[in-house]
Amino acid sequence: MIFIRTDSNSEIATGHMMRCLTIARGLKEKGKRVEFLISDDTSVVLLKKSPFKYRVLNTEWNNLDRNLEIDAMKKILLREENPVLIVDSYFAPNVYYKELRPYAKLVTFDDFYKEKYDVDLLINYSIFHNMYDYELRYAGTETITLIGPAFIPLREQFARDRKKRIFNKNRLDILVMSGGGDKYNVLSSLLLYGQEKEEFSRFRADFHVVAGAYNTNIDKLRGVESLFPEVMIYENVEDIAGMMEKCDILVSSASTVLYEACAMGIPTIFFCMSDDQVNDIKYFSEEAGFIYVGDVRYEKDFDKRIFEAIGCLMDKEDLRRDISEKSQKIVDGLGTNRIVEEICCL
Repeated sequence: MIFIRTDSNSEIATGHMMRCLTIARGLKEKGKRVEFLISDDTSVVLLKKSPFKYRVLNTEWNNLDRNLEIDAMKKILLREENPVLIVDSYFAPNVYYKELRPYAKLVTFDDFYKEKYDVDLLINYSIFHNMYDYELRYAGTETITLIGPAFIPLREQFARDRKKRIFNKNRLDILVMSGGGDKYNVLSSLLLYGQEKEEFSRFRADFHVVAGAYNTNIDKLRGVESLFPEVMIYENVEDIAGMMEKCDILVSSASTVLYEACAMGIPTIFFCMSDDQVNDIKYFSEEAGFIYVGDVRYEKDFDKRIFEAIGCLMDKEDLRRDISEKSQKIVDGLGTNRIVEEICCL
């Protein structure tokens, strides 16, 4: 049995759960049994739509080093023969892995390089992985490290055949996203700014706005949609790759979606909204050519800058084409297969 310990809610959004679901589907195709272990019922939203079993632990999602959590995990793992445990949480310190390593083969994601983890398999697929010396840190250990964009666990939809993007000239389609939760209300703020400043009528564009599963401002978004035919709100979108293929420009928070954007070759305007996204700024700007517009937590005139960046890309077709071609060289869309193969070897 392969267990996946992760969570999703309005605070941490859906990124951890989405990449784990991607890996789970790959494991299922290999004939492996997979079960999710979650802290509480708030994580059920995405799992209900999946084919996977899940178990609610009734523990704290942001305190994985507590005895309640660790004891619950030990009891579950003891009932299985040769279990594998995949942990995807920023709240699992090394003491968590040390306690559980005698009970299972352990796999984790390391996005911050804070600690040396006692695990069997460690994944950091970030574009900025060269900032960290994993080879030195894990020298002399049995830990296998999967490092770099070759191991990005993108959904199968992003592994589709690469086609040269055809850019519209008369009217553009702009895709706007802000993760699963949008706790800083980026989408509603942006749309209200566009309404006040008459930005929608100024552009020759349609705005396709995707509201995540934990977005609490859907009524505000629908209100703007009712006033402007250029604005369309979407909920529960499964085929994000299809939307990226259809659209000419993406506006999004920094996260795994930037790697998805690279796979699809869509020119992207991005912003930061959490500490784990800060390193994306330099590398996606330089290596993919994406346009960074600021950190929503600290910077002013944020909405204005997004619309200015949209205007810049709309006016420069050559720039859009250059970004598209440059970004597609970063990701091949096969990272999930590589991760799954390594987990199966455990």
